[in-house]
Amino acid sequence: MGSKTCGKGHQKGVTGDHAVLFLAVFAAASWIFAANVRRQHEAPHGFHPTVSLIMARKCAITGKGPRSGNNVSHANNRTKRWFHPNLVSKRIWVDELGRHVRLKVSTKTLKAIDRDGLLRTLKKNGLQLKDVV
Repeated sequence: MGSKTCGKGHQKGVTGDHAVLFLAVFAAASWIFAANVRRQHEAPHGFHPTVSLIMARKCAITGKGPRSGNNVSHANNRTKRWFHPNLVSKRIWVDELGRHVRLKVSTKTLKAIDRDGLLRTLKKNGLQLKDVV
């Protein structure tokens, strides 16, 4: 009762030694792959993930954000879509601080800031300067 062959002298199946070797190689490869994946997602020194990685499509002053809706065809077929606010990232001079402040605001809010000033626009929206700086 020997091992089964396929007619050419090759063994069918995997012997115990081959299985152990395969598992050892597979375990080492998966450990190296996992280490590389971890390394890709590590943040560099001095990098704050909540500030740079999370890029909200939201106005810093009014809170306008994306809204869902529908594309409506001539045949009245409706498919879901997103309406994104028209946001711009601007440096705005603040006399009280004596420096520029970088804000991501909607163009409508930017027009209000040009018209009324930053502090009055913040006050209309129930915010203070410390909330956006």
